Amino acid sequence: MKRTIYIAAGIIALTAAIGTALWATGYPPPRDGLSDGKTLTRTIISFPLFWAGISTLITVPIVLFKAEGFRTATGKTRALPQIGVLMPSIAVLLMQIIVPLDVYDLISEKAGDLGFFGLITVFFLLIGNYIATVPFESRYGFRSKATLSDSVVWAKTHRLLGRNIVLTSLLMIPVAFVIDTQIAQWTQIGLVMLMKALAFIYARQLAARTRLRNPAI
Repeated sequence: MKRTIYIAAGIIALTAAIGTALWATGYPPPRDGLSDGKTLTRTIISFPLFWAGISTLITVPIVLFKAEGFRTATGKTRALPQIGVLMPSIAVLLMQIIVPLDVYDLISEKAGDLGFFGLITVFFLLIGNYIATVPFESRYGFRSKATLSDSVVWAKTHRLLGRNIVLTSLLMIPVAFVIDTQIAQWTQIGLVMLMKALAFIYARQLAARTRLRNPAI
């Protein structure tokens, strides 16, 4: 786990270095005709440590509050939670690279959107596969009163949630290329939130049926 934290810290440091180097060379370049709001936005996101700060604010709580869920019963570190630690810093590093490229018109807006969408999709595919097999009462799982009440309810709910996250992520890939990348990106996030809500309802129904069959529970 320490190695994962060191890698995340290295990625954040690289993000800070890129931001500082861009700022030292005059980024962002002046552009006429910008509204006050857009000028303020460019000033904020071009601050040397803006993206590195965002990355730190996201990564630190994940490490602090999810640490117990990173290890198996035998003490080995789980692979996917480590990826979960690294994904925010990698995503923010990508933004630190993509935003200046877009400002300098070196890439199209479509290319930048596709890059970010691809990262989100990979993240959800990994999470979906992991959620489907997460052990009972894991702090890295979908915890609710219903799922924690019974190991069978936990397992069925997580399998359903994991499959649905993977399925919705795969369905959004053709949408991103055929219709619109941003529509696919925000629809994907919205569907994942909907899948969590449905999983919550499904778990409550399963728990209620379990209590009817086993009144002693």
